[in-house]
Amino acid sequence: MKHVVVFTLCLLKIMSMQAQTFTSSPNQLCAEGTGLSFNQTVSGLPIQSSPSYGFYEVCITLNHPKASDVSLALQSPSGTYVTLSNSNGGNANFTNACFRLYASNSIRYSNAPFSGVYMAYDALKNLTDYQNPNGTWTLYYNDNVMNGVTGTLVSWSIHFAANPETTALNTSTSNLPIFKIDVPSGYIPDDPKVAGTLKVVNTGTGSNAFNAATFNGQYNLGIERQGYTSAGGDKPNYDFELRDNTGNDTAVALLGLPPESDWILKSCYTDEYMMKDPVTFEMSRRMGYYAPRTKFVEVQVNGEYAGMYILEEKMKRDVNRINIAKLNATDTSGVELTGGYIFEINPNGDPAAWYSNYPGYQGPVLTGTYEYKVVYPRQNLLHPTQLNYIHSFVDSFEDALHGPNYQDPVNGWRKYASEKDLIDFLIVSEYSTNYDTYGRSTYLYKEKSTDGNKIHCGPPWDADRGYCCDTGWVHIITHGGWIFPFWWQTLRTDSVFNKKLACRFATLRNDVLTNVAFTNLIDSTQLLIRHSVQRNVNRWQNYVQDINTLKTNVVNRLAWMQSQLGGTVFPPMPLSNTTYCAGDPVNIFIGNQYGYNFQPGPDTSFFVPTVAGNYKAIVSSSYGCKTSQSITVTPHPQPVIVGNQYPCRNTNEVYKVTHIPGSVYVWNVNGGTPVSGCGANDSSCTVFWGNPTFCMVTVKQSLTVTCADTDIHPVTIQICTGIQESYTSNDFLVFPSPVTKLLHIQGDMAILDADIIDATGRVVLSVSGQQPIDVSMLPSGMYMIKVEDVQKKILVSKFLKE
Repeated sequence: MKHVVVFTLCLLKIMSMQAQTFTSSPNQLCAEGTGLSFNQTVSGLPIQSSPSYGFYEVCITLNHPKASDVSLALQSPSGTYVTLSNSNGGNANFTNACFRLYASNSIRYSNAPFSGVYMAYDALKNLTDYQNPNGTWTLYYNDNVMNGVTGTLVSWSIHFAANPETTALNTSTSNLPIFKIDVPSGYIPDDPKVAGTLKVVNTGTGSNAFNAATFNGQYNLGIERQGYTSAGGDKPNYDFELRDNTGNDTAVALLGLPPESDWILKSCYTDEYMMKDPVTFEMSRRMGYYAPRTKFVEVQVNGEYAGMYILEEKMKRDVNRINIAKLNATDTSGVELTGGYIFEINPNGDPAAWYSNYPGYQGPVLTGTYEYKVVYPRQNLLHPTQLNYIHSFVDSFEDALHGPNYQDPVNGWRKYASEKDLIDFLIVSEYSTNYDTYGRSTYLYKEKSTDGNKIHCGPPWDADRGYCCDTGWVHIITHGGWIFPFWWQTLRTDSVFNKKLACRFATLRNDVLTNVAFTNLIDSTQLLIRHSVQRNVNRWQNYVQDINTLKTNVVNRLAWMQSQLGGTVFPPMPLSNTTYCAGDPVNIFIGNQYGYNFQPGPDTSFFVPTVAGNYKAIVSSSYGCKTSQSITVTPHPQPVIVGNQYPCRNTNEVYKVTHIPGSVYVWNVNGGTPVSGCGANDSSCTVFWGNPTFCMVTVKQSLTVTCADTDIHPVTIQICTGIQESYTSNDFLVFPSPVTKLLHIQGDMAILDADIIDATGRVVLSVSGQQPIDVSMLPSGMYMIKVEDVQKKILVSKFLKE
């Protein structure tokens, strides 16, 4: 009997772990302006939900012509309340619309009619955390819009299943690439890196399955947690390196980014918008100031969903990232010793390479010193002589900046550091109000003496705590938790630095850092990641702020910065014409006090573009205030008529030129009759030639009013008898062409008469026996010359008058 009881209990336990569904069919009309509740009793399930068994989904069929009138919520027996839909969707119904913890799409960003599977408005994970699922579940219905439209709740059901989170995820897809990380040890520590594999699901179709069995890339890796404060969090950052089969680093172009072996996965755990780094870095790169490239991904670790992450480039020396010279361990003297180096200001718990000789700011107070660490070369490859060199060079920079002659343009701080990069670093740090910079997560590099021999500030890093405030300079207020270098306070007392900063920011505001550029980037990023963000929220219960708050913050911040930096004087732009013909000169010179350049093109005020396309003309003041003008260069049409120059009488001949899209044509026929084509949009012209005479075909091909050219095609009609003597322009020579003054004629026979004819067929000059012919009074253009020799032969040719 005892065995029977045990067997019965085991059987009941097995049955309780199977998928079970509880259904109610109220089929009830729901009046507008009311809130209704519908109860359903669940029983016979394990007394505690867990990852191995629990709530899976709730499915609803609701007939309502306007789904956006309706809000739906579900309450568990323990009192947990979760919003399913909050006036989402627009028109039409819910037809067996199921809400799961994970799904491909969120109800927040979907449109009615609703059918299939969605993530709920709130995280359903709240219903699965070790609650007792047995008891009364309640569905709440609210229709608060008074518009004469009502609905009917037909039915609703609650489903419970084994491994609900995993099952829901395995039936979902993502528009983002998926990283599947497997670590045999089962745990990823803070240090050291542990071995594992990375499998990439990235079909390129915008639909990547979490349960994919085939991969678009599979790699060995070593991985550890990353970050001073984030490494110990529930959702940590990860630092990983890709390895070959022997365990050595191997460079891979992950997701199309430039090849590297070392990468970061940022968790966004402290980023309430889950896009701060990508937005900050993208705008920095648009400024022409390198920042790490990023890609959004979703991550699974050992089969469990880990959330949405950002794949980021690490601070590495290579031609695609920090492009400085390679420094070998044996480079301990001369030019080779001078670079390149990458170092950082970052109190991250690792031993300092050295400390500054000067106190820094913590809040408004000068206090203790800040520390430097060398990032490249790695600590185990850094020779003591190299460490002494970079330490000494940074000391020299700080000595010059701290000294009484710090503004000296030759021997002051500018001798050691790039002013442009310091300005750009400040701009990026301030528009992102990044308090996790200046005194922490601040990277710098020094180039080789043959490459400039300067310290460069940047690239920017770690903006996930930024975008907090509309007002206040971050480098003055500083962060209360760590020390900022004294540099920024001193630099802001340098009058030239301030003027250049104001000019640089004002120029960027007119072109790159516009309100529209920021808000469009934020909107497009949100459109890309919104469903993945919802999955992440479902997993981690993290708070996500409305992106409209971010957009408002950025717009207000940029306006405040502009007001604080003051007005600037931009140089004038002399161009009244913005469209040019290839080969035409463009001159923007207005005085020696300005700098000039064209993009693409030379750093001069005078430019002759020979290739059609879009260009930018730029005039710069001595402080960097830039006025730019976009110009369009169109192809220069150089029509050459192709066709029979010696046609027979009473025949049709086709004459054509090479067509350039957008061309307008003006055909002119002398001595013949146009038959077909020959119109403004025609690059060919068919002509009927009648009686023997001297004739010509001309065409003017235009792309703009000023971008045009003409060709003349002389024609001599022949009486074709079967035996024909052809007279061509090879029988005599007209030179030079182009000609400015004297035109020479050379032939086998003496010339009696010569007529010069313009493109309209008008004789503009006639001479008899005169050699050479003075054509200096003729306007520039294409002409035809008809000559008669002593044997009464009529010979024709053409020339260009400059």
